[in-house]
Amino acid sequence: MPVNFNTNVRKGRMRVFTCTSFVGVWPVGTAAIIVADNKSQAEMLLRKELRRRRLKQPKDLTLDLEEVPTHDERVLVLLDGEY
Repeated sequence: MPVNFNTNVRKGRMRVFTCTSFVGVWPVGTAAIIVADNKSQAEMLLRKELRRRRLKQPKDLTLDLEEVPTHDERVLVLLDGEY
């Protein structure tokens, strides 16, 4: 499925979050990067995108969103192939 980059442009600092706790197409690891104003908006945006992709999630699923500090250089490996 093609990546849908939202073209909405906002002024001000946005925050970056990662999530690896949602259910994907196959029973392997998943990863998403979300750019949003805050954590609750990030969760809402991710859930909306998962619905758009028709990726049904368990009703009791808690999305573990982690904010990525952006004040210094860093690398986050979301999935390295290790189960």
